[in-house]
Amino acid sequence: GSGAGVSDLRSVISAEDYQAEADEWESSEEADSEVLPWGMRAEVNFDSSVALEESSESSESEQDEEEEQEDQEWTQVQQDALEDAMRRYPAGGDVHQRWRSIAEAVGRPVNQCMEQFRAGRAAALRAMRAPALAAQGQTVETVKRTGVEVRLTDVKLIGVGTVVPVEIQFQVICSRCKRPGDITTRRGTDGNGELLRGGRPCEICRQEQVIYVAPGVIHASSNIVGTIVGELCHPYEMVTSDCWVSCFACGSTSLARAVGAGFAKSSECGACFRTTRFSVEGATIAGPAAALWRRVAAGEAERTA
Repeated sequence: GSGAGVSDLRSVISAEDYQAEADEWESSEEADSEVLPWGMRAEVNFDSSVALEESSESSESEQDEEEEQEDQEWTQVQQDALEDAMRRYPAGGDVHQRWRSIAEAVGRPVNQCMEQFRAGRAAALRAMRAPALAAQGQTVETVKRTGVEVRLTDVKLIGVGTVVPVEIQFQVICSRCKRPGDITTRRGTDGNGELLRGGRPCEICRQEQVIYVAPGVIHASSNIVGTIVGELCHPYEMVTSDCWVSCFACGSTSLARAVGAGFAKSSECGACFRTTRFSVEGATIAGPAAALWRRVAAGEAERTA
């Protein structure tokens, strides 16, 4: 749909600029519609008096053109044009005429421009709220409740009781400038179940990114590495993990490093001398969002290559 690929686009409109639009936006009918997440709007049922009026005034050929555009993703040129037009035609006058002027400048239908604006504003306001939310801190319970699961795939455990992650490296993408990067989460080695945490500033926009992991316990009946939450970044890939591996026979532990795609290790327990084997085919972050951010990261890598 028209909103697909929004997350690929860089925006120079700040959260404050979007907030300045709030009075006009909230007073219009469109505020009653659900605010959809940035970049996750493949199917949108957008209804507004402006869009309906514009549609009724369109000729048959114009409607055909709109239908054709509806299947086209927004380009960076169109995103820049939308932001320029929003500044050129500020809020305060006739809302209908304003959005007609913006749509003409962008070269896309009114309803698609308003839809794109709504997604951008939602993302910007979330970014404004994120530091305050981060200041409240995260707990194992909140991360498990709000995060997404990280799982190993095709795990084989022979003579192994449990596998507990103590350090995990993730690939993330910045929520502001869409720059990919790596963050490593760590905790103590006492296995007390506390959160793994890691952070770093984005190398481009310097926004401070943080991720939290409520670690799981991998065993014969579970392949869950943990549950992850990102603040001002989007985790999309688990790279490797260092884990404590326990012997099924005696319970003694040893450290397995760089557990990830293609990992395989066979060793002898240092306490009871039983043979243990631990192998993994791959790792995945659950949900459609991670898949989306992987595509965004791939596009950004191609753009900067």
